[in-house]
Amino acid sequence: DGWTDYLHPDDRAGGVAAYEHAVAAHAPFERQFRYRAADGGYRWMMSVAVPRFGARGDVIGHLGSTFDIGDFKEAEASLIEADHAKNAFIAMLAHELRNPIAVLVNTAEIMSSPSVSEERMQWARAVLRRQLKHLSRMVDDLLDISRVTQGLIRLQPSTVPLHSVLQTSVDVFLAGHASPDVALTIDIPETPILILGDPMRLEQIFVNLLHNAYKFTPGGGHVHLSVAMAQNGRTPVVEI
Repeated sequence: DGWTDYLHPDDRAGGVAAYEHAVAAHAPFERQFRYRAADGGYRWMMSVAVPRFGARGDVIGHLGSTFDIGDFKEAEASLIEADHAKNAFIAMLAHELRNPIAVLVNTAEIMSSPSVSEERMQWARAVLRRQLKHLSRMVDDLLDISRVTQGLIRLQPSTVPLHSVLQTSVDVFLAGHASPDVALTIDIPETPILILGDPMRLEQIFVNLLHNAYKFTPGGGHVHLSVAMAQNGRTPVVEI
């Protein structure tokens, strides 16, 4: 019975209990556990055995073998991790899809109004074009299996004026989520602030933040969006 001394402490009790059950039931035995190697580390092993009967039909032991399944367990762990990443990625993408879809629905309602002005109609067309581009990129993300399994999105950074991204985010949010019970005030400096970033992903961030701010602001309250320059040592930063 010395073989049990080499089992990983977390696997020992279950492994011994399974073996004792197989012996008592005269049943085959199969179990995966971690064995301690000569270097002190543990490797995944698999033991399989069948009962061996004597001439009078009595059980005289189990005959079996134990073999290394470390590579198999590593591959299994990688598949599980990839599956978790895929599920998290799809859940994130499904959440992000709600925003442009809500905006498209509300914008379509605005455009269908017979009293809508030409200026408002031009604004609505611009919103539709922008949100449809966003949807196209999200579908591309979903169709790229290599990134889905890794839970990754692709950034497309460019130099963009921050105030335009924020204003677009506000417009998109108001088109899809605005609540008449909560006021919104905006304080954005007139001096352009150029940043390196992905406009679409930044818009997603700001729209989500505005959505949460509205969601947890009681009726009659207000949400204040402000932008200010600051310093982090010698590095200029923007506080939003």
